[in-house]
Amino acid sequence: MSATAGTTNPSGTQPFKTRRATLATGTALFYFTIAASNGSATITGIDGTFTLAASPASPVSIAYWTGSEWDGVSNVQGQISGTTVTFSGNDSFDPAIAANPNAYFVLYSGTQLPTSTPPPTPSPTPAATATATATAIATATPFVDTACRQTPAPSQTPGTQNVASSFFTTVQNAHTICISLWQMNDTITSSLETAAHAGASVTVITPYSEYSSNSSYLAGIVSAGGHLKYEYSNSSGNGTANATTAYQLSPMDIHAKFALIDGIAYLDGHNFYSTGDVIIQDGTTGDYSAMQSVLEDFPTPAPSNGPFTTDKYASLQAEAALITSANPGAGDTLNFISEDFEDYGPSGDAPAVYAALTAAAANGATVNVIVEGPITGSAATYENCDLSTLASTSALVHVYVGSVGSEKIAMIGPTGSAPTSAWIGSSNMTSTDLFDWGMTVSGNTNLIAAMQSYYNNALSNATSYTAGETSPACSL
Repeated sequence: MSATAGTTNPSGTQPFKTRRATLATGTALFYFTIAASNGSATITGIDGTFTLAASPASPVSIAYWTGSEWDGVSNVQGQISGTTVTFSGNDSFDPAIAANPNAYFVLYSGTQLPTSTPPPTPSPTPAATATATATAIATATPFVDTACRQTPAPSQTPGTQNVASSFFTTVQNAHTICISLWQMNDTITSSLETAAHAGASVTVITPYSEYSSNSSYLAGIVSAGGHLKYEYSNSSGNGTANATTAYQLSPMDIHAKFALIDGIAYLDGHNFYSTGDVIIQDGTTGDYSAMQSVLEDFPTPAPSNGPFTTDKYASLQAEAALITSANPGAGDTLNFISEDFEDYGPSGDAPAVYAALTAAAANGATVNVIVEGPITGSAATYENCDLSTLASTSALVHVYVGSVGSEKIAMIGPTGSAPTSAWIGSSNMTSTDLFDWGMTVSGNTNLIAAMQSYYNNALSNATSYTAGETSPACSL
């Protein structure tokens, strides 16, 4: 008998997943095949040492391919010592397994799978019984991301619409998911884990710089069978790739919240935080390919498609242009919300959105500005300066206390009526360029109504701003 091992599932089998997600969970370490040298043989047990590239999570067990699913082979668990896992003492299989001519196995960590009931009878009946001894060495290589390469669905709802109420159910029932997140939470993580447990191909993309705040969520997704792709913008952020985790160099961090799910594109400005978000299903031709390009390659310049852009500076310039072109004045209302609010832009660039807001207030428009608070930390001086200057122009500045961020929205229209033009995105008013998104949504009354509802809820939970800098001439 002979044994070979690899990090990808053998031809004719399916990637390892649980027989029933409610019974057990597991993460494949690698696959191996045992072949009968002559005719067929019955495998009754394995004595062997498996050397891995990294120390595995406990416990480690073996499952085999029945022809339709992966089942446990026994209640025996391997003994872990550093990067090695050893099965010793003629650890027996229950049931015995036929190699005719091949038998396929997976070494995995996680809750044990149940054995098949009743045990199958090896066929054909072997002339001899053998105990296989396998020593396999697996070289850890990063997984190949295929989830982000999915083909767009042939028929999609044109344009953009808010689908927050159904989004998390869509995730849980999906087959293929590629999603980018900056800051993770229980709601989206639970949905992704549910999908991965059910056998979905799940790839989560997040900046390596955010690892510490997301580590527990990411570990749960990997344990459920998902994969990670860390984007890093300098060499110090590159970790060690393995069969579940890849690292990809990028010219700048990704802050955009994108999701490609079974060939349909989704966007959020708030990390797909809850059903209270404005989560957009985007069926606009060209937006899908722009998002997919970012998720796969992190290209520069960042792609755009008409009113949709995937670069922070470009999206903020578009937001400023929307406000300026609307020219709101007396009798108009401008509602604005952003998580962070500081002068932004590369050296020499004017803060265009800020200038547009102050111009609207000076022009007599009712300007409502909401930011997350309390305003503390290294950026507080800049933020207080900007907000105080805005307040001095009669803008109505509000702060809501929280730590989970917010959508980023601007809406303009006659006072007392629904907004007639709007912008939404993931781009904050801060000084670092990122892969971020923004789009103008003028004319889409349903989506603008969802944005207004989100804004009204935020405003109801906000308090009036108390200036931290009193001089209207403050400019940093």
